[in-house]
Amino acid sequence: TRKPHIWHIREALKEDYNLLYDSRLQYRCALRNAKQVICISNYVRKIHRDMLTQSNVLILKDGFDIKKYVLHKAYQTKRAVYNLMICGYIQEGKGQLDAVRAVDHLVHDYGLKNIYLRIVGGNSGVYCEKIKRYIIEKHLQDYVSILPFQEDLKELRRDTDIALMCSRNEALGRVTVESMLSENLVIGADAAGTKEIIRDGINGYLYKTGNIHALCDKIYYAIQHWDKQERIIRNAQKYAIQNYDSDRYVEKILAIYHKVTN
Repeated sequence: TRKPHIWHIREALKEDYNLLYDSRLQYRCALRNAKQVICISNYVRKIHRDMLTQSNVLILKDGFDIKKYVLHKAYQTKRAVYNLMICGYIQEGKGQLDAVRAVDHLVHDYGLKNIYLRIVGGNSGVYCEKIKRYIIEKHLQDYVSILPFQEDLKELRRDTDIALMCSRNEALGRVTVESMLSENLVIGADAAGTKEIIRDGINGYLYKTGNIHALCDKIYYAIQHWDKQERIIRNAQKYAIQNYDSDRYVEKILAIYHKVTN
């Protein structure tokens, strides 16, 4: 068509979904000849580095409809029960079992009985069945539930204190930003796009990816010092509003298109 080609890379295909390009060479040629390549995180650029030329690549993180996700909840320094939630398609790379194992240790080893975890994202599949068996074997039925995929999580987020992001290969971390906007304290794995959003101890907490005891320690500390978490929750919401507003995002996208077409 002899029109400038802009390629927007938004996912970690192999790492997060175990998907492969049908013709990697063909895509590599197209990417290298694109007028502009946009990656939604440094992590996405890194995993595509052998397909890119640095001269035509820039990073532009997603924009969000802020009004859709912002919640202003009545913060309480003490809760009878602390509600945890982990959202996303239930598959091994998302790490839902890590969250369940953390709850197991918190309940049976740390003696923390006032926690409840909701896993939102489906109720079927081999990995999901593995999680269900673990819940039964460890007698966690009173502490963990699995809910089907839901389009609107607003009411669940309103009743959530801590959002967990255990994914090992998150391209950006959309759920992380949504949780921040909803005033959920975010505890995430120190990996991929998640660590580009969370600043440990400032707007959330990071733990070493796959380390269940490190995750337990972060959750336990947050609950035991809940009166100190208001500052972090407020920082996170402010950060998300300032950096992920869709109006600003659209302005940046248009500026890129104008530059390329001119």
